[in-house]
Amino acid sequence: MKEKKIEDMKKILLATAALALVFTACNHEPEFDGLKEYHPGNVVKLDLTYEGDYTSAGGFVEGEDNPEDEKAKAKENIESWLNSNYYSAEKGSEAVVKYNLIKIKTTEVVKMNEDFQRNIVKNDKTEIDGWLNYSISGDLYWTDNIYSGNIYTQVSQKVGETWFISPKHNVKKGDVFSFSVSVGKKKADCLKVLIADDFSGSSTDIKSKYTHWKDITSNFEVDGPADNYGTMATAGTFSLDEYVGSEINIAFQYVGTAGADAIVQIDNINITGTETAKETVVKTAAATVDNDNSSWTVTLPSDIPDVLVDEDFEAGEDKKDIALEGWNNIKLKGKYAWQYSSYSNNRYASLSAFKHEDDLETYLITPALALGKDMVLNFDFEYRYNVGDVFTLLLSTDFDGEPTNVADATWKDITPQNLDKDNDKKFTSYSVDLREYTGESIYIAFRYIGNATNGLTTTCQIDNIYVGIPK
Repeated sequence: MKEKKIEDMKKILLATAALALVFTACNHEPEFDGLKEYHPGNVVKLDLTYEGDYTSAGGFVEGEDNPEDEKAKAKENIESWLNSNYYSAEKGSEAVVKYNLIKIKTTEVVKMNEDFQRNIVKNDKTEIDGWLNYSISGDLYWTDNIYSGNIYTQVSQKVGETWFISPKHNVKKGDVFSFSVSVGKKKADCLKVLIADDFSGSSTDIKSKYTHWKDITSNFEVDGPADNYGTMATAGTFSLDEYVGSEINIAFQYVGTAGADAIVQIDNINITGTETAKETVVKTAAATVDNDNSSWTVTLPSDIPDVLVDEDFEAGEDKKDIALEGWNNIKLKGKYAWQYSSYSNNRYASLSAFKHEDDLETYLITPALALGKDMVLNFDFEYRYNVGDVFTLLLSTDFDGEPTNVADATWKDITPQNLDKDNDKKFTSYSVDLREYTGESIYIAFRYIGNATNGLTTTCQIDNIYVGIPK
């Protein structure tokens, strides 16, 4: 019985060896027809959530999923994860992969804002919670005043020394200090702006050996006329970064002597800074296997929407100038702008120089358009009462969106060559390929040039302006 088991084992081993030999021979035989044609087997469609390594806690960092970067960290990591976990997927396989992206949102915040607006008695001592208004000599204080409804604190041509000192402020990186000032009747430099990070807050320590005030007056414009009143204006800004982590006080010191005084008015004492917040958003990448070695290729999503403009003018009111958010309707020459008009329950943009005696040149300009891949411009166009060519379609990459700068921008004529300028019956659709501007920010202008005196009064009508991925 034992001998029979050994004999059976030998037969199995011999059969296995023979089978291996057959496959080895096939793999080295270039003329073996059975291996020439690829037959997919494990073709899958997957909906996945990425479970690989992120570069930061909980997600990729903003910028690491740039779809234009072939070496973007998100692309490399997701591809590696797919190839490690779904390596059996064959050509034709597809996957959508959700992943986390950490966005850092930075906002400007006002950390100190003293505008002095409150109920006051004119010329009374300025009293504000947290602030120290202290007279060193001459029984002199900063006092409240008002002009044209604006309240501020001031010292007016006085002899003596007085300090107005802020509450403590814990400085964070990026904090900036500013204030407004008016100096007039100036006979001397009476104002100093000071900072200390060791002031105790007690009036007895304002000028003690324990307090070290740094004079930062030279960072601001605090000059004024000698024979007239000054004008309230922003004095400038001062970065507080050297004090990061410290608690500081800011002081306004006035010192006036006989014949060497001034009117000094202070307002809008501000410290601004920034705050950052992390936001985790879920994005979706696409992945495919388009080769014979089961290797995944990931395409990261673009932040540019598929549709940038889709305007049918239906929300307007006939015979009113077109006013769309982000658009410009600019009368470079003349009095007529593009207006809403309608016929047979369809509203569109329209313009004619009829009854316009002088030159008419008007631009209807889209908002700035950050173009993604493979985008087009589509629009419907019609000439009516055609007595001459009045329309040009233009594109600019250097226009800044300011109406006054239209003439200074560089505009390229992209009018479709097949534009039917004799059409007087119906709208015709046209398309302009924008792929050469992928990744750029552009403006598109619909320009009308006419003059009734010269007989150039053709009516130009435009509808259904679309910029985006082809529909």
